[in-house]
Amino acid sequence: MSLVTLYVFKITYQTQGAPNSPSTYPGHFFSGTGTQAQFQWNNNRGLEVLDPDSGAKVFAHAGDSLAIAVKNPKSDTWSNFMDIILQDNDQTILAPI
Repeated sequence: MSLVTLYVFKITYQTQGAPNSPSTYPGHFFSGTGTQAQFQWNNNRGLEVLDPDSGAKVFAHAGDSLAIAVKNPKSDTWSNFMDIILQDNDQTILAPI
């Protein structure tokens, strides 16, 4: 199984299209092997993610739309995207690889 590097972005009505290339952001947020990555969060603080336009770290809460982007392991490009709505309960997401 290969290492999967995921970036998670908060999407709002103000978001300006697809995220820039991976190297323009401060770092990936989650990684895993195969098709699974795991993270824990609580709705009081929120889940720390990236703003796709500014690259700033922001917090997402239940009901927010997120884009999960998978970094291409061989170049500075995205290999796949997936949109989800963050839920205030256990949520299993399979990486879109």
